[in-house]
Amino acid sequence: MMNTQNIVEQVTFLFRQFGNETYGEGMSVLSHSVQSAEIAEASGLDDELVMAALLHDIGHIYPLAKDEHVEMMDLFGTRHHEDIAKSFLGSYFLPERLIEPIAMHVDAKRYLCAADQNYINDLSEASRTTLMYQGGPMNEEEQHAFKNHEFFNEAIEIRKIDDAAKQENYFVGDSKLNYWMWRLEEYIASLKTIS
Repeated sequence: MMNTQNIVEQVTFLFRQFGNETYGEGMSVLSHSVQSAEIAEASGLDDELVMAALLHDIGHIYPLAKDEHVEMMDLFGTRHHEDIAKSFLGSYFLPERLIEPIAMHVDAKRYLCAADQNYINDLSEASRTTLMYQGGPMNEEEQHAFKNHEFFNEAIEIRKIDDAAKQENYFVGDSKLNYWMWRLEEYIASLKTIS
């Protein structure tokens, strides 16, 4: 059974305590996450994908709350952060359409690097560096399997938002964080009324 308050409190705690962590970009995890959510909302995406954009990098900071040893990508964040996020969010039984694009956003980068010759040139330096840790561009077999995934389009949306949300020195104060935590709470409450 989904506990609305529990997940909102946990995500709020993670962002407040560890959101100022950086990962090779000129911004914090919190700043990048909020920028992503704002871009998703401005793009007219539905609440599910806006929340996916907000939470897509939560796997970089979740292990810090548990004091867990995780494999790092040098100074560029947590390796397999997409899998960590999937496990964390999945424990709250959130919809696959929110979780899977998060779990797939790293592979979406690998796919786009293989499918679009210009894509890799537009990546930030940090994203190009982490690509090496993440397996590099996909081969043809991987591309075929990825393109046929049920949530391919959503994963590409979240990836492109991830790439766009790179404004440096973007400040997120308490009021803005509180707003997005309220949005998360409202979204999760809406799931209970649907189910």
